[in-house]
Amino acid sequence: MEGSIVRVLAKGAGGTGFFVAPGLVLTCSHVIGRQDGPSVRIVTGGQVFAGRVTARHPAQAPDGEPFPLPDLALIEVPGAPDNLECVRFDLEPPQVEDRIHTIGHTRTWSRLPGAEPATFTYEGLHRVDGGSLLKLASGQAVPGMSGGPLLNLATGGVCGILKTSRDPGNPHGGWGVPAAAVARLFPEALDAGERFHAGPAGWPGPGAARGLIVDLGHVKEESPGGKPGEVLFTVTDATSEKVKLTSIRALVRDRSPVRRPHHRLPEGVPEQYDLDLALTPHLDAHELLDVHHVLDPGETEGYRVRVTSPEGWRYRLEFVIGWHRLGSGDPQESSLGPVELAFRVKSEEGLAALVREGSDAMAGDSDDD
Repeated sequence: MEGSIVRVLAKGAGGTGFFVAPGLVLTCSHVIGRQDGPSVRIVTGGQVFAGRVTARHPAQAPDGEPFPLPDLALIEVPGAPDNLECVRFDLEPPQVEDRIHTIGHTRTWSRLPGAEPATFTYEGLHRVDGGSLLKLASGQAVPGMSGGPLLNLATGGVCGILKTSRDPGNPHGGWGVPAAAVARLFPEALDAGERFHAGPAGWPGPGAARGLIVDLGHVKEESPGGKPGEVLFTVTDATSEKVKLTSIRALVRDRSPVRRPHHRLPEGVPEQYDLDLALTPHLDAHELLDVHHVLDPGETEGYRVRVTSPEGWRYRLEFVIGWHRLGSGDPQESSLGPVELAFRVKSEEGLAALVREGSDAMAGDSDDD
């Protein structure tokens, strides 16, 4: 699915979209914004293509109000390569508690938008004026994700399109437009997608081997009381076979002194396995998994990494999961991050150590000159 995701640039708006057929991108109408003209730009694979909005439902929204349903738009991208990945739709609503995965372009970790994943739990169909919405729990739908595809991990098909978070002030969960609305409004686009999948370049579709999906749950820093920091994440087997997790490595991508907490994100994913990580200012790689784990197709496991560190340091960590299909010796890797953890100074001894570290670093710089 990731290869189908694009960034949509529109005047005064923007968000995420995805290819449903060669040269056809689907997104939300509110991602196009309130501009009058049909021209937008599509960013994919580091390239920018001219796009033309061919249909919007609705075209506009009342001033000061959100876009009503169905909130869908279709964009032609005539210059896009014809070998890009296109999603396959699942027109049936998910089953309650199915895991729903999406990817959207957000600024969570940088000034420039990057592809950020989120995984939700389906709660049911909510009937509202103008149609129905998929009600999603647990995951975070943050700004920029609107217009992204909602992949049902149980079926391997896209069951809808992400419209918005449940609460803009607390972005846990979300609302999605069902795939049935796409089929009703844009049947020609779905037909074009089916023709694409029937050919040799098509997406393998439901049940195909797609690899692992690693999704961040939450990040929690050390508290003044001395409790360790935490990183929670899930690993989902999105292949058609059992897979064995053979390694989980934490790589320190960057470190710097810090004297106060950097951030705090809310909890969102229940833990199943506890892993311990003791960081030092000098060691860059840590193996966390001491027993191999086997996942069935569609199965999700949660991991809570309890992180300790000398006080006064901030770390940027990347987690790398080594795995292979059961019975196969072909090793593969999936990664998550980087994420940041900050450990505040809470004692006079810690402050003195931080000053010594800075003094030693400055002396080292002078010796090199």
